[in-house]
Amino acid sequence: MKIGVDAGCLGVKDPRLKVGVYNFAANLLIELSKLDTENEYLLYSFHPIDSKLLNKLGPNMRNVVVRPVQGWLTIWLPIRMVRDRVNLFLALGQAVPPRMMPTIRTLGIIYDIAFEKYKKYYPDSYSQLHSNTKLVVKRSDHILTISQSVKDDVVDFFGVDQEFVTAIPLGVRMFPQRTYKKMRSNPYFLYVGALKRIKNIPTLLKAFDIFVQHTKNDVELVIAGGDKWKDPKIDEALSAMTDETLERISFLGFVPDEELVHLYRHAIAFVSPSHYEGFGLTFLEAMAVGCPVIASNAGSLPEVVGNAGILFDPSDTEGIANAMTDLYKNKDLYSKLSKKGISRASEYSWEKCAREVHGVIEQFR
Repeated sequence: MKIGVDAGCLGVKDPRLKVGVYNFAANLLIELSKLDTENEYLLYSFHPIDSKLLNKLGPNMRNVVVRPVQGWLTIWLPIRMVRDRVNLFLALGQAVPPRMMPTIRTLGIIYDIAFEKYKKYYPDSYSQLHSNTKLVVKRSDHILTISQSVKDDVVDFFGVDQEFVTAIPLGVRMFPQRTYKKMRSNPYFLYVGALKRIKNIPTLLKAFDIFVQHTKNDVELVIAGGDKWKDPKIDEALSAMTDETLERISFLGFVPDEELVHLYRHAIAFVSPSHYEGFGLTFLEAMAVGCPVIASNAGSLPEVVGNAGILFDPSDTEGIANAMTDLYKNKDLYSKLSKKGISRASEYSWEKCAREVHGVIEQFR
């Protein structure tokens, strides 16, 4: 079987975009190339995929650059797939061409529908996300989601049958258990992720301000993540803070993986008051190296984090501050959650994720 893959996300040049969907696509394809040696995969992109990633893939996976960029999904990709005699289209971009040859079946992927639940946080992108996802549901022969929570959302919002959607959890890298380099002299709480509106960063900043005023210590807040979609209310929250708090907050921007693991390992806790997560990959990455997690009880997080972390209402600023205080002061709680997190993260793997995706792919034979 010849499988066409929307791998546009893998051809991005801006490192700030090498998160989320990029990580899913890269890790899924790496593992699929190990276990599937029969199907041929054509990785379609509008810019060449980095050779370092391509070298990790098997000989049955090759990059096909399709141009021009203008009209890539609507015109040039479907034409190229007909020319290449593709049997199945794997829609990794949560988007599908509006018109496809009936001989090409489609396996759609939906990462989340946060934009439907929280439209106000997507003022510039809602219309495109809405139309793309609606078309994925309409044109796909089957749909994959990355958590049971997202599957439930898709079934409820679009009114499709449960059997039409398969939930397959993501994997997580199992970092080697060793001594990690300490990158900062003071203790710190850590947030890793995009700075967009749905992540609710202003609430995290306000909670940290309360924590500082209550504890009067030298603890810092480290925020790692690209500012591609920066929430404008972040600057408003910062302007309302005291100098005492401001000097303890660091924005690192995009952090490469080799540095990120060190930040995870030495943090007091990973803290995120996100309004919605389709899965929560960064939460699992933190847990995998023993970093306790303080997470909102929204979206898929109760499903993914379970009882291995502290869950709170994303609007409860005082509750977040109290959780931070508890973890900072209670070493037994830190140790307990650290061990639980490692155990919980070990239940997830990219190999397991790829096997389940491959199982669905084989149903199209």
